[in-house]
Amino acid sequence: MTWFRRYRILVVVYSIAIFVGLREYSISQTREQPVDFLTGEGSVFTDVMIGVNPEDPDTDFLKAMRALSQADEEGFSELLEKALSAEIKHNELLLQFHAQHLLNQGAETAETNKALNRWHDNFPFSERHITIQFATGPATPYDALLLEGALSSIPWIADSEFDPYTQGSPDGWRLRIKFRRGEVINIGLLTEVASWESLISTE
Repeated sequence: MTWFRRYRILVVVYSIAIFVGLREYSISQTREQPVDFLTGEGSVFTDVMIGVNPEDPDTDFLKAMRALSQADEEGFSELLEKALSAEIKHNELLLQFHAQHLLNQGAETAETNKALNRWHDNFPFSERHITIQFATGPATPYDALLLEGALSSIPWIADSEFDPYTQGSPDGWRLRIKFRRGEVINIGLLTEVASWESLISTE
């Protein structure tokens, strides 16, 4: 197993990338739960990374995800802040997750904008999206068309999808957006509104 000892870090990194990719695809088909990918067999990868490189910021991020999946909010916050404080720029999953977590937690707009723009600046060609939750959505095709026009007029939105989490259920709606390269994001335009109707009225 000489080859494994020589290339063990690459094997671990590619294994995690494949696992996370498959898990994210599965998650994308249902309601967004981006913190769920380290439960079950995913914890094995975290254990391996801790053993291979325990002081690496990427490892802190994985440990933070594990803490959150175990409902350890304090441990999660400490580990995530530790990973972010290293100012690493190569881990898109970390930067995107941090921004999405701030959105989910209803953080201050300035803090969320800072996280979103840091991710966007470091990964300007990213195909990943951010999800914003709404209680309701358009009831008619005409309303949907008006909303589409309002969203397309926002300079930093490259693409958007607005649909219910589950058709015919009261679970709410999700707005998934991708960002346009070279534009500064101000997420408050979407989060500091009472409802989706407000987006149309401010067009």
